Amino acid sequence: MNQPSTRSIAEATNASRRGTILVGILVGLVLLASALMAVAISGRREQDLTMRRMESMRASYAEEAAAQIAVRELVSRQDDDGDFGIGSVAGGNIASGIIVGSSRAAATAAPAGTVWTVQPMGSNGLSNRAATLSLTTSDYVPGLFVECFSVASPTSVMLVNWNATPTAVGIAPNVNFVHIGGQQTWAGGLSSNYAMRYRGLINIPAAGLWTFSITSDDGSMLWINGSNVIDNDGIHTAVTRTGQVTLPAGVAFFDLRYFQSVNTHRLVAWWSGPTVPLTTLIPPSAFTCDPTLAVPPVVGVTSLSLAGSSLAGYFSKSGAYGGGNITTDFSVQTNATTAGALAVSVGTLSGNAFCGVGGTPSTVITTSSGGAISGTRTAATSRAAVLWQTAPLDMLATSGALNVTSTTTINTDRRYSSITLNTANARLVISGHRVVRCDGNFTIGSNSTLEIAANSSLRLYMTAGTLSLANTSQVNANTADPTRLHVFFTAASLSMTMAGSATFHGSVFNPGGGLTMTGGSTPEPTFFGVFHGNTMSTTSTALFRADASFGSTTANTNLLTGWRQTQ
Repeated sequence: MNQPSTRSIAEATNASRRGTILVGILVGLVLLASALMAVAISGRREQDLTMRRMESMRASYAEEAAAQIAVRELVSRQDDDGDFGIGSVAGGNIASGIIVGSSRAAATAAPAGTVWTVQPMGSNGLSNRAATLSLTTSDYVPGLFVECFSVASPTSVMLVNWNATPTAVGIAPNVNFVHIGGQQTWAGGLSSNYAMRYRGLINIPAAGLWTFSITSDDGSMLWINGSNVIDNDGIHTAVTRTGQVTLPAGVAFFDLRYFQSVNTHRLVAWWSGPTVPLTTLIPPSAFTCDPTLAVPPVVGVTSLSLAGSSLAGYFSKSGAYGGGNITTDFSVQTNATTAGALAVSVGTLSGNAFCGVGGTPSTVITTSSGGAISGTRTAATSRAAVLWQTAPLDMLATSGALNVTSTTTINTDRRYSSITLNTANARLVISGHRVVRCDGNFTIGSNSTLEIAANSSLRLYMTAGTLSLANTSQVNANTADPTRLHVFFTAASLSMTMAGSATFHGSVFNPGGGLTMTGGSTPEPTFFGVFHGNTMSTTSTALFRADASFGSTTANTNLLTGWRQTQ
């Protein structure tokens, strides 16, 4: 056998070494490539992770912003984002919500009594950051806050600029206006080319499915808690449309928007539900509101005259007039801009005075013969809307004339051709929450009394005649609470008069007529409460004590009593 030479062995050894080196180099290159690939993959992963983190942060920021906007709306009671709902953002629709980077978010708010849960939603799904708010509505006032706008040739609710300065503002007990002749919706207002928004809280008596109906001429739309329940938009004659919504018991936000083009006009709101089996007019007792603009407790649309009398203010929510419950933080207003339309002679106005939009306060608001105004004199930015109301359409036939000579109790809704209390010790007692329609004179004299029992109230509709108080008669003096009695004059040229030592505690709305108080007796005739009418005149020591709680925004700062993150 031939043995390999030393050279052959050396060459083989060298070749093996070269192969090992090459393998080592290849392995090294592979490892380097793997390392480089790992670095590249790690970089991409880190970049992807960073991007995901950034998107997550954007989504979180968007959801947090939506929650904050919703909370702000609930606290301020304003629709900041224009989605027709208070406490919601983009109506809960993420696709049209707020944008942060590539993320979108919206929010909804659901009430359960006075507790509201704000739930933000983002494009990456439902947020786990809900906010629970404890709200109070104790500072709300009865009725709906109404804004009236002048609109050129309106054709749709959705085309009205609801953020414009309103032509007039007021408070309506409910939604119940039916066109009669050439009657305008509010005193001195427009009969065509206008729009109105009614908003506030509606109290839902029981949880369940509720049906709402709106009759309007022309268009209207209703939102409950930000959800569009009824779409009755467009130019049309009186049309009734209906919508349904499931609601919990407690309060819900009510937002009704309406426009009138030309010719006849009408707007009426109805409901039915678990505790209201038949479709009925939504009663004033269902509504409360917080005016975004102050509504004065005393308005004389065309004139307001104080001669030898005193007009001061108090907060009825704090009790009877007197002691520490007297305030100068209230206003009276006329919509007129003519010279002397708001005049104080000999007497005193212990509050602020407003004249009509564009008027010159020093010319319109005057004092003479020692008359004094303690507060400011200013031109209003919006007119005061003294709204016409229609007597309930479902009242029974008249029971004829009611002549009270001793004690009579009204414990059902009634309609009379006239009412008279003009004998010694005559008492008319209202038991329960009652509606009374009077189609003629309502006369209260002698030492007669109209009393409102505990847990009761009266809505009086005067469709004709005069409401007159004389001698030592007393109306609602037993409760001394003007929110228990509301008087609505439903036709033009009707009046309320007070003379002798009569006292009255209530709220009177007389868009087509006035109030005349004639003093001179001891004690003086005294009105405690609210008066909105076409004219107001007080003479010779008559006393008017204005309820500054009505339409006030100064005390309404305690809406939010608690707020916590629930998750």
